Amino acid sequence: LIIASFGLKIALVPMHGWMPLTYTAAPLPAAAALSGAAVKAGVIGLIRFLPFDTALPDWGEALAAVGFISAFYGVAVGITQHNLKTVLAYSSISQMGVIAAVMGMGLASAIPGTALDSAVYAAHHVLVKGALFLSIGVAAVASQKYRPLVMWLSAIMALSLAGLPITGGWLAKLVVKAPLGDGIAGTLADLSAAATTLLMLHFLMLLARMAQQSPQTKTQVAIDAPWLALAISSVVVPWLLYPVVVGGLGEALTASAIFKSLWPVLFGAALAYGLRP
Repeated sequence: LIIASFGLKIALVPMHGWMPLTYTAAPLPAAAALSGAAVKAGVIGLIRFLPFDTALPDWGEALAAVGFISAFYGVAVGITQHNLKTVLAYSSISQMGVIAAVMGMGLASAIPGTALDSAVYAAHHVLVKGALFLSIGVAAVASQKYRPLVMWLSAIMALSLAGLPITGGWLAKLVVKAPLGDGIAGTLADLSAAATTLLMLHFLMLLARMAQQSPQTKTQVAIDAPWLALAISSVVVPWLLYPVVVGGLGEALTASAIFKSLWPVLFGAALAYGLRP
């Protein structure tokens, strides 16, 4: 009942149907709040109520399996969508699936620190997904001079969800490496990062097309200021949290760690290029 109820809140497949409908219908500020803080209530619920100090292999592996199904399902359906808010909704389904997989693997073996690792990953998603929803509105009203900055920041935030090195999402993914391990779960997590790259490049192409077709007007501060604050926070906050949680940045900045995070992004970009026709 705990997994089912909070799984519904974070839109795990097959309990995900409400999320694309809600996010697509909601105004951008409301969608940003829903995708950020509101859906994380489900993550907080799982963190507070699941017994991570007790190994429950059957329940943990089942939760991880559902999480990975959601992670890939969100991408598979998301790349067929053309509404920007709908694409981001399916991205949230995918990212919540990754968090569920992390929790499931931690629950299966009672891995210490799983709850905190999941919280750090979720904290990054709160910031970056809210900013990406607001970027739709900012790009729609940005002047020609301001638009390249909007697109570059949106690209950095979008690819940070896939773990692009040096971004906040890169550190968030490094934090959850311990519960996922280097086995099948770790491999699936890498493949889900490649899939996220594919979905986010699809989003960026749609965003660029929408921006070109929108009238060029002066950006409204009411939209601009919170978007910029969230964008900066999505990069800065993980850099502040990672040393506290892991104990330092030394291991993260090695060439090996950077390459392991980079290849899924490159693979996803190659998929996007191949599937574009």
